[in-house]
Amino acid sequence: MSHACDCVGEPGLTCRDAGQSSNSGQRSGRSRICHELTRLAASIVSLAKPALEEPGLSPAMRRYFERIVRQANWLADMVEDFLRQLRPGGVPQDARQPGPAPRETAPRETAPRETVPAGTGGADVADAVHEAVEFAGLTWPGRAVVRSPSGQDRVRCGLPPVLLRRVIWNVLSNATRAAGPSGTVTIQVGRADGVATLSVRDSGPGFGRIPAGSGIGLTAAARIIARYDGRIEFGSGTGGGACVSLWLP
Repeated sequence: MSHACDCVGEPGLTCRDAGQSSNSGQRSGRSRICHELTRLAASIVSLAKPALEEPGLSPAMRRYFERIVRQANWLADMVEDFLRQLRPGGVPQDARQPGPAPRETAPRETAPRETVPAGTGGADVADAVHEAVEFAGLTWPGRAVVRSPSGQDRVRCGLPPVLLRRVIWNVLSNATRAAGPSGTVTIQVGRADGVATLSVRDSGPGFGRIPAGSGIGLTAAARIIARYDGRIEFGSGTGGGACVSLWLP
């Protein structure tokens, strides 16, 4: 059966060819934007680091410049992770796939499993939490309470650090929006049945009462966790706010 095609372009160009060409052009455009963002992050670090070497720099200003460097490096890590997904053979970034916001547990069957190399030690969950809380404090005046083991009992998980930071940042951002400028967010880091656990509770009005659009980050976090055979659940905190619980192998 013949197929009539209304594609306009070079002679002999089929719909499939046109689609592949369009996808290739989109990837190329995204790559250029990512490279520009990487250059911008590197420029920010290059400008901030000399300031840290200035004699007589006050402790407060030193902390600000250190935050700038960490934030720029974080941006560079996320952009590099995105670039890896654009390269041939890259693992699809499930967090970018559209889908309904999960309500109880992440749909574990919708994402390909990724294994964690044995003996790698994994990313420090508490460190990632403290980093996210520090950055949140730059724009959110509320109160954050972090509870986590210390010393030899540090909790680690198998997610790559860049993805762990994205998960925590997405969940924390949702919680701070729900809590509001005078609210409280409580983060508990622990371990259960051999996996890292993380719970984020806020003093907001609870799920279903948060301003529209603030659940996008939770969907992204759920899809990343599902790729690593983890779990995420949503419920209510003891004070009536929302509670997000994560299991990170």
